[in-house]
Amino acid sequence: MAGYPVEEASYIILIRVCALIGFVLQYTGGNQLAEEGFVRVGNLDNLSDGDMMQVKIGKQDVLIANLNGKIHASSDVCPHQFYQLSTGDLDGDVVRCSLHGAEFDLKTGEQLPGKYNQFGSLPVYEVRVTGSEIWVKNPAV
Repeated sequence: MAGYPVEEASYIILIRVCALIGFVLQYTGGNQLAEEGFVRVGNLDNLSDGDMMQVKIGKQDVLIANLNGKIHASSDVCPHQFYQLSTGDLDGDVVRCSLHGAEFDLKTGEQLPGKYNQFGSLPVYEVRVTGSEIWVKNPAV
């Protein structure tokens, strides 16, 4: 590198190599996750603690929630009348359907005792976070 002392040029080359290695690891990590049936659904920057959002994976409506810094994914469809849970309220680990008030633990998918509890639990999906990217196991796989 013309114009740079040898030590500084070596440092610049080392930084560029490290950046390239980081890019390659992130890129191949994403490829590996895709090969394992995961789908990139968003970024941590768009999902603050205590927030939830709906994403579509194929034909499935999936609820993504940030519960104390840990990302969870479940079906976004209330089994009572097939209403979107992402329009409801999130209180700690529990989402409440805004249509009739059915409540579900987002960590386990279990429906909590109470009104309309005879309809069963929600499917929950495996989540992986790579860097700031959120990946969810495709429900159809």
